[in-house]
Amino acid sequence: MTTEELQQFLLAEIPLARCMALEVEALSGSAIRLAAPLEPNRNDKGTGFGGSIASLMTLAGWSLLHQHLATGQPPAALMIHTSELRYQAPVTGRMTVETSIDSASLQGFLTTLQTRGKARVELEIHCHSDDRLCARMQGRFVALLQREST
Repeated sequence: MTTEELQQFLLAEIPLARCMALEVEALSGSAIRLAAPLEPNRNDKGTGFGGSIASLMTLAGWSLLHQHLATGQPPAALMIHTSELRYQAPVTGRMTVETSIDSASLQGFLTTLQTRGKARVELEIHCHSDDRLCARMQGRFVALLQREST
């Protein structure tokens, strides 16, 4: 999946991504960077709205894993299971969110999904604005194979 394909998918399938003016800046098999401007994601103080920050961070983790599940047979449903988010500084400009996964964790996640029909993995996700770490999230994502009923 390319950055353009992922961005088109997110904007078409996740209405909130359009409202946030989400951009996929970088994508590889093991890492992703999403971004969003401050204006549609600000609060009444003129800084980043916590819900927008949390949403962008969740979308980053979900998107990184989604690219590996998008063509799987049978298809899998992917969702956030739990998250812990720590806000460390206000978002005062464009926000960028990054996360990555090492090959052993990704392979374990995919293998467990195929053998057990469900799998989970934890990702650490960071949000930066104006060259400053603004938030850190620990997110646990869960995938479930969607088996056809007979």
